[in-house]
Amino acid sequence: VGLPELRRGLQGSGEGLQGPGRGLPGACIEHFPVSWHGGPVVDRLAFRKLAPHLYLQAIPARVSDADLAAFLAELQRASPTLDRPHAWIADFAGIESTTATQRRMFAEHQVAVEAVDREHNAGAAIVIPNAMVRGVVTAVYWIKPPVYPYQFVQRIDEALVWVTDSLKRRGVSLDAPSLRDDLRR
Repeated sequence: VGLPELRRGLQGSGEGLQGPGRGLPGACIEHFPVSWHGGPVVDRLAFRKLAPHLYLQAIPARVSDADLAAFLAELQRASPTLDRPHAWIADFAGIESTTATQRRMFAEHQVAVEAVDREHNAGAAIVIPNAMVRGVVTAVYWIKPPVYPYQFVQRIDEALVWVTDSLKRRGVSLDAPSLRDDLRR
């Protein structure tokens, strides 16, 4: 799946990371409007492969506890099947609020995928353009610090630079100029 398809939106494909009928259910990825230059990024939870070894996780402004629990459970199931090594762009730019329950769920998810992350996660660039959301993520990481390197950034293009460097340290080269051009279109 390329970035142009992401921009058009995934119109009910029902296809998750592993193909039709596997991976995230269509309800989680049915529509993915992308605004890579600030502002709201997604209108629902999203998890997609952007390129070999590179994944995107995006959280909308508000999400129910039930939807977040299902999303994190699917990420946990998919974690052992991701390219090795891999890196993430976690786009939290649109988050407006989280509950204490949701922060606990994120911390529990960190524990659940810790073994895979320790060995295979080259790092995560976390897109957070404001201090309030950065504080939320910092609170989750205080509960359960990640076992992989991470960097807070303000823009998707900064995230791409950071994950490209992280993967390069693990012997993986991304076509960063091509990805960057796709992100800007």
